[in-house]
Amino acid sequence: MTRLFMVSNNTKMTRNSCWLVIVTQFIGLLLVVRFATGIIDKQWGEIGRLYHENRALESALRQEDRKVFAVTATMYRPLIQETDSTPHILADGTEIDINKAEDYRFIAVSRDLLKRWGGPFDYGDFVLIEDAGDHSGVFQIRDTMHSKWTLRIDFLMSIDCDPFRYEDVKLSLYGTVTGQSRNT
Repeated sequence: MTRLFMVSNNTKMTRNSCWLVIVTQFIGLLLVVRFATGIIDKQWGEIGRLYHENRALESALRQEDRKVFAVTATMYRPLIQETDSTPHILADGTEIDINKAEDYRFIAVSRDLLKRWGGPFDYGDFVLIEDAGDHSGVFQIRDTMHSKWTLRIDFLMSIDCDPFRYEDVKLSLYGTVTGQSRNT
């Protein structure tokens, strides 16, 4: 004897048909869960990979053989009085929006620190700056200072920034333009 069930759209179903619908929906739910689990597993794998990569980079920064330079750090603004007649063009040819200068995280270095004058750094190198208060962090070398300065860096800042100066700032290579770390 077959019993009939009423479904919400007023159609009649047999008990076997009802179980078939339930099983089909359950299998669909399992497939969705399996798919979502795969995506989540991939994301956790990527997070793990990035975590280990970050730890390796931190370890490389702590290496004892990393060459660290003690420099004086000051700041400059993209103004004709503080640069040259083209304050929006840096020494390496980079053009900047002078109203957003601080956002670039660029620095100028004294010539004795640049490779072309016998120093260890090149335009485009990323450097780690420590002991410079709020200005500590990773910056990119894009500009050159006047030849009268030695062992000195200048932070490129916005036009409305007040002057500042730090002594005994630590400067070391963080990475090159290609992203490869190298010891100097």
